[in-house]
Amino acid sequence: MDVIQKKLTALDIIFWLRENYKMGKSGSTSKNAVYQHYLDMCQEKGIEPSISATYFGYGKLEPEL
Repeated sequence: MDVIQKKLTALDIIFWLRENYKMGKSGSTSKNAVYQHYLDMCQEKGIEPSISATYFGYGKLEPEL
C-alpha cells in the first residue's frame, strides 16, 4: 500500500461517519468517543489518520457553549 492509499479522503471520512453515526433529537456521543472510534478504525485498516484531534475538539482553549 503506497502513501496515497494509506490516507482517507474527506469523502471517505464523511461516508464512514454517516455509516457509523446517526443524527437524532435525543442522546449524544462525545467528540472524544467518536475520535477514538475513528483512530481505532484507522489502525484496523492500517492507514494514517487524516483528521487531527483538534477537529474533534481537543486542544481548544475556550469552553464550548
